Amino acid sequence: MYALDLANTVNSVNHVLLYGAIRLVGDDDRKGGYCCVADHEGRIHAVFLVGQLPDREKREKYFYLCQEKAARLAQHSDHISSWQSRNPQDGRWGGAVKGREFILSFSGLPELWDEASMLVAARSFYPRLISEEGSTEIEKLSGNPHVQKLLATVKTESSCSDPAS
Repeated sequence: MYALDLANTVNSVNHVLLYGAIRLVGDDDRKGGYCCVADHEGRIHAVFLVGQLPDREKREKYFYLCQEKAARLAQHSDHISSWQSRNPQDGRWGGAVKGREFILSFSGLPELWDEASMLVAARSFYPRLISEEGSTEIEKLSGNPHVQKLLATVKTESSCSDPAS
């Protein structure tokens, strides 16, 4: 069993989103969101803001959705991604992934970028929260085209000192 290192979790998620995904998305209206870390039973360990969300309605929406995705994934013990239970008509989106011991969920970017960000962050932890094989399986489920580009960008950008530039 892995112990959750919240400081490392926050750092990894911030790094992936600020140095990678938010830049790659390149949408001035999509500069941040909320991340939720939960265990497989759906108990929330942390919810935190990444980036900027000046609009109050979006803050409230993304705060709720990141938790909803994690809770929904926890309810489906046989699922490894919230993509498997997504239903846009009911406001249920992809963006949460199940790792070895924890679920990582993000809301604030387009849903495939939410998912890619969580996969890359989970692969960046030590010990890794998800294996490369597990990540690839989730990529295939959703047909996610962003994970490999985000992995390469985060590795290249890891020496940057100012993520806001």
